[in-house]
Amino acid sequence: MGNWLICPLCGRKTKILILPETVLLHFPLYCSRCKKEVVISVVGNKLKIETPEA
Repeated sequence: MGNWLICPLCGRKTKILILPETVLLHFPLYCSRCKKEVVISVVGNKLKIETPEA
């Protein structure tokens, strides 16, 4: 199966399930626990935090 995506800000599970073949590019992840949003990219089960452009 897959792994639940962990919020990079608070460290809790989100409602997004990541499978081994999942690719997310510039995905706006909203955490319902800490009420914050961060832009991420996921390729090959590796999470990268993108810097939002001002």
